[in-house]
Amino acid sequence: MKKEVFLIILLTVCSFNLYSQDFDCSTYYKKYYEDLNNDALNPNKECINNLDAFCAGVKQGLESKELSIKQIGSPDHIGTCSYASYENYGVNLIMTGGIIDDAKVNDENAGFNFIMKQRIQDSLGLETYKGLGKKDSKWIELNSDLIKAFCNTLVIENATDSTIILIIDEIKIAKTDFKNLDGVIFTDALGNDKFSYNDLLNGIKINCTGDRNKRGFLLLDFKEYSNPRFCKCKLMPRWIVPIRTKI
Repeated sequence: MKKEVFLIILLTVCSFNLYSQDFDCSTYYKKYYEDLNNDALNPNKECINNLDAFCAGVKQGLESKELSIKQIGSPDHIGTCSYASYENYGVNLIMTGGIIDDAKVNDENAGFNFIMKQRIQDSLGLETYKGLGKKDSKWIELNSDLIKAFCNTLVIENATDSTIILIIDEIKIAKTDFKNLDGVIFTDALGNDKFSYNDLLNGIKINCTGDRNKRGFLLLDFKEYSNPRFCKCKLMPRWIVPIRTKI
């Protein structure tokens, strides 16, 4: 009974903020509050600090054409497998910037995710919702260690003062997590010529700088990589790999 009385008082006190919205946000906040506290002996009096921000998030969630979940953080700090753990189900992961604790952003995200939780469950089912964000231990994530392993499979030969020959050692690549690189597009960053995995198995020629330590640059695009264990996402990074050889 105390919980219900407190909720009525809280909604009354906040009514000025709620009335400023162009839709009835109080209904959504009441449900959010009840869900958040349904197992608590005493209600959490400060579950939302900024009702306007919460209601803005609710409105965004209702109007969004795509299923999404928002989290605090920078996109640059999130790996491809984290994105894939949402996108594989048709749900976007939206990072709302920084790691600084911003109550307004937190409250807006809370409103948005509250609506999306129900939309995702209605569209994809409860079990799918529970599986969002969970990564399979068998997944392969593109990172600097994997790129280093790729570089170690390359046979590098001088061609001319301004070109380098690259060949992938098929036996070495098979021993890495990659196994093969079917579908990966390789681009000579200094010349813009594009090559396939088969091209690199046979040997390609790329441009390089003509200084003491000859350097070329290979751009790797994994969007069409065929390995089913490899994590791919909409914000798939492309890696520029420096290729060095001494004259």
